[in-house]
Amino acid sequence: MVVVFLAMLPITAALERVRLRRAKARFLSGRQALPDTEFIGRAGVGADQEKFFLAARRAMASLSDVPADMIYPEDTWRSLMDLQWDNGYLEDIVFALERELNTRLPYTYPADDRLPFAVFVAQLAKCFESAKDGEDDAPDQWNLIHSF
Repeated sequence: MVVVFLAMLPITAALERVRLRRAKARFLSGRQALPDTEFIGRAGVGADQEKFFLAARRAMASLSDVPADMIYPEDTWRSLMDLQWDNGYLEDIVFALERELNTRLPYTYPADDRLPFAVFVAQLAKCFESAKDGEDDAPDQWNLIHSF
């Protein structure tokens, strides 16, 4: 049994590399670079949240191994996570944002991976602001909340 498992590891890794290469090629096909100013404008972000949104964009780009200017506000969270090894995890962006912003984020955040990137980041920013303000409860409008 152990021998079979050990034999499957390189096969699984090779298949995942092929999947990632294809997913990235599909994602980048026909895309034009979107400068930060246009990204912020299309996301409808105010100046007070610009730093958070651009940090989230850079963090997702790093996790997904694509240039940050290729991530659009309307990309779904799932489409971006599909660019990551093993299809990514919601926690990955939280940890990456903590490093990017040199801060701690709350362990309560939206968990709906069907949301557009800009909507998810806006909800994540609300979770962060609520935690900074000392509020314990997440807003009622979130259907799915991942909480530890």
